[in-house]
Amino acid sequence: GEYQTAKQPKTVYIHPSSVLSKEDNPPPWLVFFELAFTSKEFMRQVAPIEPGWLIEIAPHFYQESDVEDKKRKKLPKSRGR
Repeated sequence: GEYQTAKQPKTVYIHPSSVLSKEDNPPPWLVFFELAFTSKEFMRQVAPIEPGWLIEIAPHFYQESDVEDKKRKKLPKSRGR
C-alpha cells in the first residue's frame, strides 16, 4: 500500500517483505520503526494502529488535525483505488 506520513507529508510504502504488503485491504493507519531507502521509501517493522492513539501517547507532538480522517483527503491511499 501507499501511505502519507502524518506530520511531514511524505509518500511511503509497506516493505514487500511485510505480511501487510500482501493484504487486499491494507490497514488505513500504520506505525513504523524504520524507513528503508531503495527505489522507494519503504516502511519496515509496521503495525496497524488507530489514529487517536497517537494523540493519547504523544499529545505534545500530535494534534487532532494531524489524525483527522485523511481518507477523505485521499490519504492514505490503498492499493487498487
